[in-house]
Amino acid sequence: EKSANGGNGKSGGGRAPKISLTPQKIHEIFVTEPEVFRAYKEKVPDKMTEEEFWKEYVRSAYYHRFRSKESSGDAEESHHEE
Repeated sequence: EKSANGGNGKSGGGRAPKISLTPQKIHEIFVTEPEVFRAYKEKVPDKMTEEEFWKEYVRSAYYHRFRSKESSGDAEESHHEE
């Protein structure tokens, strides 16, 4: 499970929720957003760490677009951000 908030387990002063990306979620992102997979292959590990990549992804429009697709699709699980 990847933590995209800095990896120290502490919240960033309440500014950003902790986002955990499971291997299943990462796979789903790569399948639905092939450009993210291409960027990952291009950048990790030569240009940035995996953790840095996912931090950037979460801040990007790709993540917000993925979340929109996810929430408008099947709602098999409920997500409560803390």
